[in-house]
Amino acid sequence: MKKIEIEEVEHFWIPLPDKTRLSARMWRPVAAEAEPVPAILEYIPYRKNTGTATRDALRQPILAEAGYAVLRVDVRGTGESDGFITDEYTAQELQDGCDVIAWIAEQPWCTGNVGMTGKSWGGFNCLQIAALRPPALKAVMPVAFTDNRYTDDVHYLGGCVSASEMLSWSSIMLADLPFPPDPRLVGDGWRDKWLARLEQQTPWVERWLSHQTFDDFWKHGSISVDYDAIEVPVYAICGMSDGYPNSVIRLLENLKGPCKALLGPWGHVYPSQGYPAPAIGFLQEAIRWWDRWLKNEPNGIENEPVLTTWMLDSVPPQSGYDERLGRWIADQTWPPPAIDMVDYAVFKDAPNDPNQGGDELESNEKFWLGTVSTMQTFGADGGQWWGYGGEGQLPGNQQTADGEALSFTSDRLEHPLDILGFPEVRLKLKSDSETGFVAVRLCDVRPDGESVLISYGVLNLTHRNGHERPEPLIPGEQVDVSFKLNVATYSVPAGHRLRLSISNSYWPLVWPSPQNSMLKIYRYDCNLSLPLRTPQHSDLDFVIDDPFEPVKLADPIPHEILREASHPREWSTDLRGRKFYTRTDDEGRIKYLDHGLEVEAKGVEIYSILPDDPLSARVEITHVEKVERGDWRVQINTNSRMYCDADNFYVENQLQAYENEQLVFERSWEKSIKRNLV
Repeated sequence: MKKIEIEEVEHFWIPLPDKTRLSARMWRPVAAEAEPVPAILEYIPYRKNTGTATRDALRQPILAEAGYAVLRVDVRGTGESDGFITDEYTAQELQDGCDVIAWIAEQPWCTGNVGMTGKSWGGFNCLQIAALRPPALKAVMPVAFTDNRYTDDVHYLGGCVSASEMLSWSSIMLADLPFPPDPRLVGDGWRDKWLARLEQQTPWVERWLSHQTFDDFWKHGSISVDYDAIEVPVYAICGMSDGYPNSVIRLLENLKGPCKALLGPWGHVYPSQGYPAPAIGFLQEAIRWWDRWLKNEPNGIENEPVLTTWMLDSVPPQSGYDERLGRWIADQTWPPPAIDMVDYAVFKDAPNDPNQGGDELESNEKFWLGTVSTMQTFGADGGQWWGYGGEGQLPGNQQTADGEALSFTSDRLEHPLDILGFPEVRLKLKSDSETGFVAVRLCDVRPDGESVLISYGVLNLTHRNGHERPEPLIPGEQVDVSFKLNVATYSVPAGHRLRLSISNSYWPLVWPSPQNSMLKIYRYDCNLSLPLRTPQHSDLDFVIDDPFEPVKLADPIPHEILREASHPREWSTDLRGRKFYTRTDDEGRIKYLDHGLEVEAKGVEIYSILPDDPLSARVEITHVEKVERGDWRVQINTNSRMYCDADNFYVENQLQAYENEQLVFERSWEKSIKRNLV
C-alpha cells in the first residue's frame, strides 16, 4: 500500500459563533484538500504546543497516515485559546465542542464525518458531547473516563470526600490552567491575555466541596443520568491500575447502541504506552474502529467480543510493576452467560434461622462478627486512587492492614476462581455515632501469607439509601447496607484463600468522619457475592494468537530532557505520632527544540493525621510551574491547604505569578464550608 504523505499545521484558529477563537493543531494527509478525509478530534485544556506535545507527536501522525485529519484543540481559556475556563466540563465547554465539530465537518478537507477521542478530560467530554448529539459526530473512543462525576472521579468516593485527590486536582488546575499563551503564536497581546486569565482564576475545590451530595451540579456532565442520550458507537478503554475502570463496565451494561470495551493492566496512560506492561498496538486498534464508523468500511469490528480483558494473575504484592502478569480473555456479550454471581463463604458460621434477630442479636455475642474502630492512620498500604502504574502508586502487601481491620478469611480454595465484574457486599451493622463510613477490601491471601488487594469499596453510611439525600445514623440502631466494590479482573489460584477486611477509616484515600466511632458488625444477613467467570473455549484463541498487533508509534518530537521526571512517595512519623504521606510529582524540565520553549513543573503534596484524632487530618500542597525562552521567563507558584473541625472544612489557596523574577500577580482565597454528614 502506498504510504500517505502527511503534513502538520502547528497552530491555527477555530472561530466560534460568539467570536471566541480556539487554538488548534492538526495532522492530515497532504492530499486532503483535493480528497477530503474524516476527522478525529481531541479537545482538552492541557496546551497543545507543550503540555501534550510529546505524546501527540507519537500518536497523531499514525492516525493521519491512515487517512484522517487529526485535530488537537485547546479548551476555551487554556493554551492559546481565547476566553476563560471556570470549571470542568461546563455547559460552555460542551457547546464549544459541538461548535468545533460543526466547523470541522464544514471544512473542504473533511468528508463531514467526525470522531472524538481523548484520555481523562478528553474521554469525559467526548462522551458528554456525544450525549448532546452533534450531527457530524459519528463515533467516540474515550480512554480512562467517568460516566458519573460524583461517584467515580477525583471529588467523592462512596459519598466520602476524596482526601487524596480533591484538593490535589484543584491545586494542579490552579497552577496549570493560568499558564500564559505562547508569545510566538499570539503576539504582543500575550501578556494582557495572561493577566486577564490570572484575574479570572479561582480554586475549584471551593465549589466542589460545596456540593457534597449527588445534586444537579454533579449530574451535569454525568452521562449515567441518561445513557440513552448517547446513540453513536462507543469504544470504552481503561487500565485496571487506574481509577476509572468501573465506568467501562457500566457503559457496557447501559448503552443501547454499539459499544465495545477494553480493560488492560495499565495505569492512567494510553494503551500504546501501557504501563505496567503489556502495552498493545492501540493505534492500529483505533484505526480499525475509525475505519468502520468514519469511513464505513465493513471490517467486522462491531461483531467481535464486546469486552476484551486482561485477567490479572496472582503475583506477589508490590507497590509498582514493570509488567503485570496475566492473560487476555474475551466475552462476546455483556453480561456474558459465563458469569454468575455466587455467594461466597467468607463470613463463617452465620446463623441460618432468618427469625433470629432483635434483642437476641444484640445481647448474644455469638451473633456478632465483631467490632470495627480502626486508627485514623489506617490505609497506608492502599496505594493511589489513580496513577500511572509507577513505583509507590499501587497497593502493596495488605497483610498488616488486614491485621488492623476486622478480617474474615476463607478456607483454602479447592478450585481456581476467575473474578470479573463488581463484587458485592451486604452488612448488618450499627454505629455509636450519627456519621461514619465503612471501607471493605477483598484480598487474595497467598500460601506464604502475603495479601494482594483484589478490590475495595467505601460507603458513607449516611448515604446508605442513595447519594442525593443523606440520612444521619441513629446511634445504636441496626441498619442494613449493601454496595458494590470496584470492578475486579483477577484470577485466584487453588490453594489460596479469600479475605474480606472491614475498617471505618482509610487515610489518605478518603477524609475521616468527624469523630472516632465504633461499628458493630452482625453475623446475620452479612454476605459477599462474587462475579465468577467460567473459562471459555474462545479464550484459547488468545493463548495461540495475541489479539493485538505490536506497538506502533511515530517519531518523538525533537526535545531535550534537562531534568528527568521523578515521582517518589514516602511515609514518615513525627514524635507526636502524626503520620505523614509525602507525594512528589516532579515532571522534570524539557526543552522543545523546534520552538525553544523550556517547561518544568513540580508538585509536593503532604497528607498528615494523628492516629486517634480525625479532626487532625490535613493536606498541604505546593506547585511550581515554569516556562521560558531566551530572556523571557514566567513562573507560577501555588499553595493549597485543607483541614477541618467537626462542623466545617477549611480551604486556603494562594497563587503568585512572576515574569522575569518580578511578582506581577498575587491572590489568596480562604473559605469555610459546612460539612453535610461527611
